[in-house]
Formats: sequence, C-alpha cells, structure tokens
Amino acid sequence: MRRAPRRLARLAAALMAAFALAFEIFRLGAADALATSEPETAIAFDGLQPVAALRLAERRMAEEPAAAAAVAAALLARDPLAPGALTLLATATARGGDAARAARMFHVAGAHLPIDLAAHAALFDLALPARDAASALAELDILLRARPFLAPRMGAPVAALLALGPQAEQGFAELLARAPPWRGALLVEINGHLADSDALARLHDRLRASPAPPTLEETRVLLLRLLSDGAIDQAYLAWLNMLTPETLADLGLLYNGRFRRPPTNLPFDWELMPVRGAEARVTSAEGGGTLDVEFYDTRVSFAHVRHFLTLPAGDYAFSGVASAEDLRTERGLRWRLACFRGSWAELATTFLLAGAQPPRPFATRFVVPAEGCGAQTLVLELPARVATELQISGAAHYSRLAIERLGP
Repeated sequence: MRRAPRRLARLAAALMAAFALAFEIFRLGAADALATSEPETAIAFDGLQPVAALRLAERRMAEEPAAAAAVAAALLARDPLAPGALTLLATATARGGDAARAARMFHVAGAHLPIDLAAHAALFDLALPARDAASALAELDILLRARPFLAPRMGAPVAALLALGPQAEQGFAELLARAPPWRGALLVEINGHLADSDALARLHDRLRASPAPPTLEETRVLLLRLLSDGAIDQAYLAWLNMLTPETLADLGLLYNGRFRRPPTNLPFDWELMPVRGAEARVTSAEGGGTLDVEFYDTRVSFAHVRHFLTLPAGDYAFSGVASAEDLRTERGLRWRLACFRGSWAELATTFLLAGAQPPRPFATRFVVPAEGCGAQTLVLELPARVATELQISGAAHYSRLAIERLGP
C-alpha cells in the first residue's frame, strides 16, 4: 500500500514537469510567432526574444541609443551570434560618438555573420570616405548577391565608388563581367548619377573585352547617354564597334533600310518603341523585309519608329515603298527628317499615307546644312494638329527604305 502514494507523487511530478515544458514551448513559440508582427506582445512572452527585442531597440535607437545598446548587449550575452545584435550595438556606439570602436564591431559582425546585411551596408558606407575601393567592392558584391532588388537604389553610392579612380572602375568592371542578375538594373541607375558619360563609356569598353560583353539594352543605355551629352561621334563609334563584319555590310547611309535583319532598338538602327493603341514590328528577310505598323482604332500620339543618322552636310534623297490597308485617319502617316539637337530644324517630310493604298514608291529630297545639324533623326509619325486627329485604325507597311547622296 505504501507504493501507491509514491507512484501518485511521481506521476503528479511528471505531469507538472510536462505541463511546465508545454507552457515553455507555448511561451517561446508564441514569442517567435509574434516577433515580427507584434514585437511588444512577443516581448511579454519572452523578454529577450531576439527578433522582437531587436525591432523594438531599433525603434528606440534615434532617441535612446544607450537603451538600444543595453538590449544589444543583453542579446549578445544570451547568444554571442545573435543575428543583428552586434550590428545594433555598433550602430548605438557610433551614435554615441565612438566611430573607431563602432567600425571594429561592424567588421567583426560582417566577418562572422555574412547574412548580417546591415553590417555589410555599414562597411560599404565606411569604405567610401576611406577611399578603400577594394573593400567597397567586396561589400557591394555581398549586398547585391543577397538582395539583387537593391540594385536600383545603389546608383548614387556606386557612382561615388567609381569616382575613387581607375582601380575602382577596373574592380567594378570585373564584378560586372561575372554577369550578375542585377547588372542591367544597376547600370541604368548609375547612368543617372554620373556627372559625365566618360566613366560609363570606359565601363562599356572593359565589358566589351570580357567574357560577358554588354547586352543590347546595356549598350542602349550608353548610346542614349552619349547622345544626350552631345557626344555624337563617340556614340556612333561605340555602336560601330558592336557590329559584326556581316552586319557592317548593311551600313550605308541608312542602316538596315531594307529590313534584312531584326532591329536591335539601338540608336543608328531602327528603334520600335511600345505605345498603347499601336504596334510596330519588322518582318525581316534576307532579300528585304517590311516595317508593319498596326493601329487599334484609338487615339495615339504616334512617333514611335525612329532611326538616328549621321549624315554630313550635302544634298540627299530619302526613298522607299509604302502601302496601307484600311488606314483610317484624318491626317495620315508620314516620315519626318529633322536635325538632332542644334537647330532641331525640319529637313523634309514625305506624303501622308492613308486609306487603302497598293505598294507605292516615294522619294523626297532634302539638304543637311553645314552648321547645327551634325546628326539627324528619321521618325515615322502621325502629325496631328488637334486631339481628334489622333484617332487612327488600320495598317501601314514600308519597305526598301534608303538614303542616297545626290551630287558630289
């Protein structure tokens, strides 16, 4: 009979221990579950839940850096590798005025916790004023490998990095030559923060010699920047350098005028720009293709087929073949030649295409002046004068486009 009370006591103790364990599991689980969405509630369950404690401490950082530092120190005492804790302590230390000690902490956090991106962002920021290009590049690589979507936000910092000199440019080019997924987005963003286009052109040249040469879109960024800066000859040479011997055969005064090749959407080739209510496409063929433009019976301010030219001063003729299928428009489509920059003067326009037209040859003469017209644009447009003239439906087709020089 004496054994029964002992067994009951052991059973009661086991049940209490199980209950205590279950409650502890519930308490810690609830704290973990609420750490991100409701950090205050999570702290009520677990006073040092790492994620919740860090979030609350980060909120207090601006006004109470000492309190934030105390939380970080407590987290580190509990777990020396607590993600973000050392970085939080370093940030609080920096706000307290001890920049040297904070920098050492950031270095330790970055070295031991590669996933601590806040530490690596801080190390990148520290490397720039120190003119430490190698460290800045290493931190940039870590940040963008982990978070490629940050690339569009890094334009200004990377422009500052490139300003450190040739070593930084070379290192950045080597990073880009690995063809990381964020490369294109970052190059677009950098372009808006560079004081001039020379650094972008040097990057382009280095990439051209790498195993991962610039894509068409990356080349387009460079060419448009050079044209915007008025560096027309440099833009044209950069475009020529990307052509193959086979495509050079189509050079002429109007490159790819017979549409033998699909357009690249680069300046100095055909640019077909998207627009709501219309679609332009090229059906290419070895013997000569067509440019087809279809309109979907809506108002379209259409000027979305373009070609840059670099014609020297002189007399010229622009010619081709045009046709239309039920092209309903009060005005009609036409080609317009004009100077690029400089005077922006109009050089010539073609007849207005409308209605149902069988294939019809056309030609128009124009003169490129000796001054103020170092480059030109050829644009297919709907020259509406009022809003109602923007309404258009049907299709237009162009082929065998060419520019020839007249006289000497």
